[in-house]
Amino acid sequence: MTTAPSSPSAPPDPKPSLLDIVESVLHPNPTEWIFLRELRVGTGFRQGSLQRLDAFALNCYPHQGMKRICYEMKMSRADFLGELRHTLNASRHAGNR
Repeated sequence: MTTAPSSPSAPPDPKPSLLDIVESVLHPNPTEWIFLRELRVGTGFRQGSLQRLDAFALNCYPHQGMKRICYEMKMSRADFLGELRHTLNASRHAGNR
C-alpha cells in the first residue's frame, strides 16, 4: 500500500497559541461566546502606557447572566510580579492569592 506524498506547496500547520487553545476548549460555541483578543482597557493611557487584556470572553445569553471572563497570560514570574505592581491589576488579582 502506498501513501500519497504530501504536497510540497502546502505550508505546515502553525503551532496554536495559548489563546487559540483557551478559545477552542473553553469557548467553542461562537454563537454563545464573543472572544476578543488584545482588548484595550479604557479610552486613554494610564501613567503613560496603554493597557490591554490578552483576551476577553463575553457570554451572549441573558439566562447565563452575560458572564464575562478576562484572560491575562503570563509567561514568566517576573512578568506576573510586574503586573501586580500596577494598582489596577493588583486590585483585580488581590482575591486570587
